[in-house]
Amino acid sequence: MSFVNVIIPAIDKLKHFYLWTVLYFAIALPLIVFIEDCIAVCISLGVVVFTAAYKEVVIDGLQGKGKKELLDFSFSILAPLLFTALYFLSIFT
Repeated sequence: MSFVNVIIPAIDKLKHFYLWTVLYFAIALPLIVFIEDCIAVCISLGVVVFTAAYKEVVIDGLQGKGKKELLDFSFSILAPLLFTALYFLSIFT
């Protein structure tokens, strides 16, 4: 049993939600230390969207290692999109 399966429940969409949220913060938090906040948040969101799309199109679709689903991509970018939106809303209020 892998570490991810122990930490995250076996629901596929929930795994996508959690793992890409962790990726988002793993990129954003160190970048915020070195560069401006809004650039770090945008870079993190871009990496998350790119990797989620790459996973669905290339790994699942072209290589056939999984089932290509739009919902997997949607759940992968949902939390990072919400955190980014909340960040920019907090700047402008």
